[in-house]
Amino acid sequence: MSHQTETVPHNLSHMGRQYVCMKPIDQCLAPAIKALNAIGAKTAGCCCGHGKNPGSIKFHNGTEIRTKQQPVWKCKACGKSGHEIFQQWLDASSADRNGLFDLVYETLSPHEILEIGFTEYDSTCAERCLTGMIALLERAGEAAWPALRTLANSKREEIEMFVALVAGCRDVPAYERAAVLISWAFNAADCVRREILYNLDGIISEQHCITILKILGADLVADIREEARDLLESY
Repeated sequence: MSHQTETVPHNLSHMGRQYVCMKPIDQCLAPAIKALNAIGAKTAGCCCGHGKNPGSIKFHNGTEIRTKQQPVWKCKACGKSGHEIFQQWLDASSADRNGLFDLVYETLSPHEILEIGFTEYDSTCAERCLTGMIALLERAGEAAWPALRTLANSKREEIEMFVALVAGCRDVPAYERAAVLISWAFNAADCVRREILYNLDGIISEQHCITILKILGADLVADIREEARDLLESY
């Protein structure tokens, strides 16, 4: 799932006034949304329908485009969709989860794991969706990196839980992992910047650690700034 900053006009706002927010965009609609925005057609919301209903794209002027319902991919072995397999795995007993973990891992790509996982999380707010995604992507290692880079640009606060995974993603060059952490040190939510401080030692190079700690040592949040400066003194 992608994200982009949207200005929601007063006529489509549940608050009755215009406001700016970070809105999720289903991955399959992201290219269309980007193209529409590029020609000045400002979108206010969208949903692909997830194979259950026709999709829709809503615009600031109150109009709406309905998209054709797409057929849902189903596993040939069990006849279930990726969403159903992921949900079954999350809801399974501890005794059944190991076998289902392998099925989810072999069935879904890292991008699909994030898209389906965050769709489930956004509707349920269940933390097991996040921990499930992390376990699957950790097993994928370097193959998960492009999906993690997409997540890194999403500005979601939940990326706090993915900091350790990004910092220690196996077989990915340290400079690439450090680049993501540096971008988060500048731009991410407070909780993400705090989490970075706990995931530096022994994971990336000393020079990268120093660079990140210098950035966080100038942070506007006092406890982050002070802890970063304390850690910097040890180098």
